[in-house]
Parts: sequence; structure tokens; C-alpha cells
Amino acid sequence: MTGAVTPPRADSLPHPPLLLFVLGIAGSGAEVLGAALRARLAPPPLHILCGQSLADLAPEAEVAPRPTLTLLMGLEGSCTPAEQAAREAADARLRNDLAQAGLAYRVIYGAGEQRVAQALRTIKASMPGALSPADQALLDPALDPATERSTRLRAGGCEKCSDPACEHRLFSALLGRG
Repeated sequence: MTGAVTPPRADSLPHPPLLLFVLGIAGSGAEVLGAALRARLAPPPLHILCGQSLADLAPEAEVAPRPTLTLLMGLEGSCTPAEQAAREAADARLRNDLAQAGLAYRVIYGAGEQRVAQALRTIKASMPGALSPADQALLDPALDPATERSTRLRAGGCEKCSDPACEHRLFSALLGRG
């Protein structure tokens, strides 16, 4: 039968680009984190947009308006009470804008490499396929000192221990995360 159109196989269709929004109020480090992620991660299919508001991302996001993942910078650092109130109000507006747009987000805390590592772990957990094998190697628990744990958890006496690292190891082991 001539003229019949055969639909393309599902595995031959192009995959939509993975879009990551990195948002945070002025001075939160969103642009710094975005640059660090761009430097660390392989190029597309992961596209990273950074800004202080959704409006900042609107022109670039027209190609793929719904992000696969949105990272929001947590409020950190010391400042005066008046500055803190202004920062909290700006952060609340940003969170409200995300809620109004129906966008879920993950909050990222930390500084420098700690923040980058948390963002990478979040990307790995939330965007399967976003990380190349080389990027996955960056997150290998065997290479991450934060996942280091003793070969044996302390037996008994936990209620008297008060060692945060020990508690973390205990609960991580119970949850099967470490």
C-alpha cells in the first residue's frame, strides 16, 4: 500500500531537553551555583537557566516553559534584622510565584562545594538520565567523604551518646542511604 505513513519508533523520537531552573533572591548565589553546575555537567540534554525570579527566565524558557527541576537557594548568611526581613519577604514572593506557576522546587543550602554537591545529588535523584557517566562518578559515594561511615554502629547507649555524626550514620543506615 503506497502512501501509508509509518509512525516513528518511540526510541527514535528526540528526547525533550531537560530544563533546570536555579532561582534565588539577589545575593543568594543562584548564578554562582548555575555557573558551577554548567562547568561540572555535560552539555545538553541538560539546559540550566538562572535568575532571581521566574520573569528573569521567561525569554529563555519559551522553548521549554516547564522545568524538569527547579532549585531554590535557601536563605543563608548573616545580615542585619532589617536586611533579613527584606530577604525573607523577597524569598516569600519568589516561593509564592513558584506556587502560583504550579512549580515544585527543592531548596539548596550550603556554601561553595557543599552547595554544588547537594545540587548534584538533587539532580541525580530528580532527573534520571540528566547526568552522564562521568557526572555520575562525581557522586560516587565511595569518593564522597560525607558518606564515610564506620564499619560498625555503636551498640547501645544511643540515648546517652549525643554524637550528631553517630546519629546520622545510624539513621542513614536504617534508611538504607549510607
